[in-house]
Amino acid sequence: EATGAAGIFIEDQETPKKCGKYPGVQLLPMQEMVLKIKGAVRARHDPDFLLIARVMQTRVEGKDGMIARGRAYVEAGADMVMVRGMKTAAEHEAVANAFGVPVMLTFPQLQTPSLEISNVPGIETAKDLEKMGFKAVVFASVPQRAAIRGMREVLACLKRDGGTGNCSDLMVSFKDREEMIGLGEIQELERELVLRDK
Repeated sequence: EATGAAGIFIEDQETPKKCGKYPGVQLLPMQEMVLKIKGAVRARHDPDFLLIARVMQTRVEGKDGMIARGRAYVEAGADMVMVRGMKTAAEHEAVANAFGVPVMLTFPQLQTPSLEISNVPGIETAKDLEKMGFKAVVFASVPQRAAIRGMREVLACLKRDGGTGNCSDLMVSFKDREEMIGLGEIQELERELVLRDK
């Protein structure tokens, strides 16, 4: 809260946490997660600071278990529920409005043992999820995967050509990068707070 964050996810997985796509996810006992949320509610200073309860995995306790957990977390004080692990459009529709608070999710995709992914039939875009009643969606690894591809292409260009002349269109400009990292603000702080030799 003090850092300016707008909210926090509270996880109902045992530590160490695992990605929900993979086997071995272990859930906290429901009552332990309820107490975590009650503790967060008690510690919160700003009533607009969002407490988002992550409810993992229909594969562990099924859709009904997910709904029971989510409702208990809302009763404990969660402002929003994040769900994961549904495999069909029907399961998504059943969960979207089950909690009485806004529901978010990671964009649902099915994963094969060979790590290929495909969309859940009937869910192609965020608009499909909005129609079901979901209020927010996360495209979790999309920026990372796009960045990896871009880095590979630029590095291949460097290896092939020895320079960036033929791949400058794959990069933001140096000026854009400096603006994005807030260089001007950093330099202003440096002028105000760092001693210089006379």
